[in-house]
Amino acid sequence: MRHYPGDDIGVFLAVCDSGNFTAAADLLGLTPSAVTKAIQRLENRLKTPLFTRTTRQQTITAEGVIYRDACRAARLEVDRVEMLLASITAEPAGQLAVSVPPLLGAQVITPALLALCQQWPQLSISVSASVEMADLFDGSVDLAVRVGELPDAARIVAKRLGTQRIVLCGTPGYFAHSPPLHGIDDLQRHTDFVE
Repeated sequence: MRHYPGDDIGVFLAVCDSGNFTAAADLLGLTPSAVTKAIQRLENRLKTPLFTRTTRQQTITAEGVIYRDACRAARLEVDRVEMLLASITAEPAGQLAVSVPPLLGAQVITPALLALCQQWPQLSISVSASVEMADLFDGSVDLAVRVGELPDAARIVAKRLGTQRIVLCGTPGYFAHSPPLHGIDDLQRHTDFVE
């Protein structure tokens, strides 16, 4: 068990777990005197004895039991948060399943994902191409990139990555002999236009 300087509560819990001051000292790599002083500091701060001491043994008091249970619960929560923070700052690792639209996926998204894998070698990405809405709740896809409006955006967290400008192109000869185009609805008047 690692001991952090000034962690009197950690010393207290080690005494509770090991049964006596000497065993706690061995466990923490401290001297028995350092363990005794840590317990005394806690007792002075709390203004109550945590252990009843004799020359042969230490017994936890009723107040000590209350304090031990509260300290254990708090220590478990601190350990949980520390593990969470460590995982956030750690290198991304594991498998990420991504669904992308075919054309945008091949030309834009997949190269970006490959660069991400080069930056984080512990990360593995599987890419599937589809125009269908991915089911993010069945566990087969972690992330989906789609073009257009989302039909049920209330069930998912969506982030706009960008906007795409659509331009209609044609030959000068086509436009010279066709009705003028001012908007998408004008395409209906173009008989040569194939949907």
